[in-house]
Amino acid sequence: MVYLGNQKSMEVYMLLDIQANCQVDKMNPENKKYFEPDTLDQAHLEGYDNCAHCIVRYSRTTYPHSYCVVMIFTPYERQTNYGMLGWFKGFH
Repeated sequence: MVYLGNQKSMEVYMLLDIQANCQVDKMNPENKKYFEPDTLDQAHLEGYDNCAHCIVRYSRTTYPHSYCVVMIFTPYERQTNYGMLGWFKGFH
């Protein structure tokens, strides 16, 4: 097992790189959560955020899978790219 979640704090820890500040050894055994499959992606899908000490690459709030954008265009907009240009112009 590589990843361990704390169900109380909703943080995930990388057991291969535990730091003293992680305090995994003080975690209540009832709050321990192991992921299936044992991946960081699975932990994020289940709503866990990275420990700031042993997993510092990105947090759940900036993780790419946290967001989904669905855009629907008419056939004319797809053919002319007008839909994409109009969508981007709306944000500037």
